[in-house]
Amino acid sequence: MTPKTTQRSWNISDLWIRVQDTGQVITTKEKQYCTIKQLSPFIWHVTFTLYWCESQLILKINRKNRIITIINYLETETINCHSAVYLGNKVLFPDVKKGCKGQKRKLLKTITMGSLTHAGAPPKPPRKPLPNQIPFAENLKITKSKIINYDPKQSFASLIILNYNTLELLPVGIASILKNTIYPYELIVVDNASSDQSISWLKRQPYLKLIKNHGNFGWAKGNNIAIKKSKGAFFVLLNSDVFARHKGWLTQMVNYAMTSSRIGTVGAKLFYPHRRIQHIGGAIHSGSPHHPFEGAPISIQAAYKSRNVPFNTGACLLIKRSTIKKVGYLNEEYRFGYSDVDYGLKVVMKNLRNVFCPKAVLTHFWAYTQRKTGKGIPQSAVQLYLDNWKSKLSILNRKVKLDWGWPEGVTYIKKRQRSNEFDRQFIEQKKKEFLS
Repeated sequence: MTPKTTQRSWNISDLWIRVQDTGQVITTKEKQYCTIKQLSPFIWHVTFTLYWCESQLILKINRKNRIITIINYLETETINCHSAVYLGNKVLFPDVKKGCKGQKRKLLKTITMGSLTHAGAPPKPPRKPLPNQIPFAENLKITKSKIINYDPKQSFASLIILNYNTLELLPVGIASILKNTIYPYELIVVDNASSDQSISWLKRQPYLKLIKNHGNFGWAKGNNIAIKKSKGAFFVLLNSDVFARHKGWLTQMVNYAMTSSRIGTVGAKLFYPHRRIQHIGGAIHSGSPHHPFEGAPISIQAAYKSRNVPFNTGACLLIKRSTIKKVGYLNEEYRFGYSDVDYGLKVVMKNLRNVFCPKAVLTHFWAYTQRKTGKGIPQSAVQLYLDNWKSKLSILNRKVKLDWGWPEGVTYIKKRQRSNEFDRQFIEQKKKEFLS
């Protein structure tokens, strides 16, 4: 007589993993993202892959106590997509939730705050209310045309922040700019049809100009719209995941831009939140753009030398108005990715220079929107870059040294090696610093 299968039977396909910073869920049923290998009757090897992040779990199954224990956890790509899974986490079987009492109920409560748990919808993280106003914004000197720190003896810059569903970072990033920017500027935020409450919050900020797009136009087109409506002598393009680290950062970039009429763009020094280098000027190695010394300590000598580079990253990019007149606007064919590289190379072809400014230092979370949406750089952007520039690289190399630093592949330190818990702590620290 065959035994009846009870509701307590369990299948490993009932498991799911949630990536902390995106909230995206991958289940073991999705074969294109997950592979399962049984090492023994009680040990399973599970590999979850989510765009840049791959997590490998070794699970021990205790069928008697209905508990799964993570006995090993490995991430092969340490790129700020860390999953909320830790060594020694204990997880109840999916069917234990019904009618569980006492100690089991307590265990279930602790696990639902983690990542690996019973099948079903993941718990939504609690949202903290954002302040309607940045505390010190009332003390800013603002003209009727919304120019901050206006000085009739100086030209002013147009700071352009491109936003798409990053409300959790916007108040902190904008507060860091308001507090640390001395040079006269107008602040423009371009919203690419965000579905969160970004627009609602931005409308309540009297010191900025808001441009609402009716679609997600991407980096190039979104910034072009703002550039055409800006009145400054300098356009400073900023990602919404960039924070100003010190006072006078914009003054330093403007000073570099004004040293020569041949300077077309100026780039800043960008650090990751864990104080490793993200960008000190772009380079091109074997035809591929990269960030030399990415992930290296901030104390290395290369981070303190100004240089001419093939391109500066669009996360923080100063473009002179005269450069726009000579080179033109950003290429909108690059919808996502490579537009900043393309523009830098155009600047070089016009016999202008892209300069790295080591005295302007900002924090960059790196590709925050891409990681949040799960959309990487499309292959079409890579192909467009190759079609436009592969045959011209030899000409460009005579105008500027393309491969001036270490290629990304041989960097001696693992890049972006930090946990999401560290990132959250960093954001909370900045909220206390700027918003309380």
